[in-house]
Amino acid sequence: MKCPPKYKKYALLFIIFAPILIALYTWVVMLLWNEIMPDLIGAAKLDFWHAMGLILLAKLIFGFGGRSCRNKSHKKDWKHKLKHKMSTMSPEERAEFKSKMKDCMPWKDIKEESPDAETSKE
Repeated sequence: MKCPPKYKKYALLFIIFAPILIALYTWVVMLLWNEIMPDLIGAAKLDFWHAMGLILLAKLIFGFGGRSCRNKSHKKDWKHKLKHKMSTMSPEERAEFKSKMKDCMPWKDIKEESPDAETSKE
C-alpha cells in the first residue's frame, strides 16, 4: 500500500509556495530596513540578497522559533501515544499498521517487538 495522495499534494504545494513565501518575507524585510534604518541610524540600504542574509544571520543567532528548549518532554509524547495505540491493537491490526508504515517510510526499519516487551522496559 502506498502513502495517501494527500501527502504528495502537500509536498507539491510546499515545493511551490515555500520559495514564494521566503521571497515575500525577504522583500518585506528589505523594504522595512530601507525605510527605517537609513534615517534612524544612517545604515546603508539593503538589496534582496543582503536582506536574505540578514534574516538567515538573525535566525542563526536568535533561533528558528521552535518550541522552548526548557521542556523537551514534548519530543517523547508521540512515542508514548504510539505505544499506547499499539498496545490496544490486535496482532492483526498491529501487523497491518506496521506494513502501512513500512510502505510510507521505506528508509525506516520498523522493529518487530511485542507490546509486552515495550511496557516491561519502562
